[in-house]
Amino acid sequence: QWDIRDKKVVQKLIGHTGWVWDVKQLNDNEVVSCSDDKVVKLWNTSTGTVLKNIKTHKEKVQAVTACENTFYSVGDDGRVYLHKRGEKGDSEPIFLGDFAFKHRILSITHSSDFKRLLLGGANEYDQRDINYDKLADEKKNLTKMIGYSLEDGKLELKSEWHNGWFRDIKYSADNKWILVSGLIKNVNLEDREHIVFLWENRERGYLGEPTYILTGHTNYVVRAQFYPSNVDGKDLIVFTASEDNTVNIYLINENNKKICEPQIRLKHASYVFDIIFSQDSNICYTIDLNGYLYSWDCKKIFTQSKGSQLEYTDNRFCSIEFRNVCGLWVSGCDFSRLQLKAVLSNEMLDALKRHNSQIGWRNDNEIK
Repeated sequence: QWDIRDKKVVQKLIGHTGWVWDVKQLNDNEVVSCSDDKVVKLWNTSTGTVLKNIKTHKEKVQAVTACENTFYSVGDDGRVYLHKRGEKGDSEPIFLGDFAFKHRILSITHSSDFKRLLLGGANEYDQRDINYDKLADEKKNLTKMIGYSLEDGKLELKSEWHNGWFRDIKYSADNKWILVSGLIKNVNLEDREHIVFLWENRERGYLGEPTYILTGHTNYVVRAQFYPSNVDGKDLIVFTASEDNTVNIYLINENNKKICEPQIRLKHASYVFDIIFSQDSNICYTIDLNGYLYSWDCKKIFTQSKGSQLEYTDNRFCSIEFRNVCGLWVSGCDFSRLQLKAVLSNEMLDALKRHNSQIGWRNDNEIK
């Protein structure tokens, strides 16, 4: 946990044995996290201890969403589980189903009124070796997005107009829009990859073609977020984070064409993994592969000003969540568990040398 006033790490929760893909604040004293180790952990943040290890998933757990002492988890086993916290103890995890996902479920979110879940998944192809031509011919393999009613347990929405991975799904605050990012290709746009879809929400049925298609990235789009406030009369503002080392910003209104290019780009030195905004919408926080957490003044962002680096750590970050008005939870992976694929700074090399025995390299020359 980071204290964003003092710009320091004030608490670490240690216990997972794999990448920690997601973390969500459950209530004032508890957070829930999920990991490659197939475990969902419930933590007491006051004591820093694990309250419960939940091992219902058979494969990696990719995402969680939480609200009012209830949370849901999804993973590579294609299954969705409901978990409830109660004064008299926790109920056993409830299997809600696989919702016609034949393969991995990578993302889950809920509407602001908590009446619907949205689920996004991946087809059978590996993210780096997707055979788009084959997918276009075999519509049964296209990635699905499912809307599930929490009121009557029925499937309400479905989308099969695209293929690839749905890494992240978001509702707008008013539930009028649905935002999807990942490794996506539109089957009707041959030359468009690494795109983001923006749909106008509907109650039931197939979503059909996206209302807007956001282009401009050159690599996997890991996260997308709605900016909570209106700027210069724009109806929608979307931030997207990508492995092309950039955050793209799209200012959208009813006069926009269907295919939208970004108006503003924020640069990192490495893959950008997540975006979040302060509760007053004045600050944007972004995290990257090199272990940097940046804060950006949102008023200055729209003049393309540079952000301020909070602090360097020897971790790879992949998820960020607000603890409260002055605290952030950041999850990721320690160097003892990662495979290096990027150019490293001298400080990072020093960190690797300190972890030499854990990593398994025999000498410093191999690290170089």
